[in-house]
Amino acid sequence: KQIKTLLAALRGARQFETLARLTQALMRGGYDDGNSVTYAPMVRRQYAQALIEMGQLQAAIDTLESGIAALNLVLDGKSLIDIRALPPEAAGEFEGERREMLGLLGRANKQIYVDGVAGRGVKRAARHLEPFLSRAILYYGSAAENRSANRSNEQAIFDGHWPLMNMVAL
Repeated sequence: KQIKTLLAALRGARQFETLARLTQALMRGGYDDGNSVTYAPMVRRQYAQALIEMGQLQAAIDTLESGIAALNLVLDGKSLIDIRALPPEAAGEFEGERREMLGLLGRANKQIYVDGVAGRGVKRAARHLEPFLSRAILYYGSAAENRSANRSNEQAIFDGHWPLMNMVAL
């Protein structure tokens, strides 16, 4: 829980360079609190979020895509990590992280589109940037569709709908 608290504090304080350095160190194996397997997707997502905030959008997309692929393998039972051997809540946490990663993929693609339109104008950028807009809508929709069933409080309900709100805005 200390790792989650620290990462959330850095993100809340908008200390994205520090967040990126810390999450990189954590991903290289710089911690083991007995929960490192279940925290790994959250750490990767926090790293990708820091990259997005720093404008490193393609690196964030690559990080998120590989994270989702790894989570899919675990959740489908095709990984070296046996999800049945993890705490019972691990599957729900992994599903939640996958949803968050899908939403961040939408955000990164949307930002590429917005930045491109701002620099070129809608008509000049439309053909080149349309795939980013399409992917943003697709990822936001997938994140909203795959909302975690664990919605035990109002914050969880709101968190589950942020990708849908962004998709509607696009």
